[in-house]
Amino acid sequence: MTSQFRFPAAQRSSVESLREQMATALQRPVTTEYGSTDCGQHWAALCVEDSRAVPTTLVSIVIGAGVPGEASVLSRDGLPLREGVAFPDALAAARTVCLRSARRSSARARRTR
Repeated sequence: MTSQFRFPAAQRSSVESLREQMATALQRPVTTEYGSTDCGQHWAALCVEDSRAVPTTLVSIVIGAGVPGEASVLSRDGLPLREGVAFPDALAAARTVCLRSARRSSARARRTR
């Protein structure tokens, strides 16, 4: 069976390491979904479950055809956050987005107590 993702092994390992770090920081399960577009782009989305147990994207890293540099980082809404950066810089940007999300979630939880 051919795998869906086209991230080189080292990049995939880095994405999975980030997923583990974010699960620890968020204190909840984080999953990684991989996919490809018809135009040759490949993405990895870090996701958490929303209140209805539906996986919700926190951030995506995109590589491949038409992506300037090595990678781009997209918000949960698909808006570009960092474009045309080296892969380690994309990971750092994704980490920052996830940690901000964790802080917002934590603040919301405190307000509803």
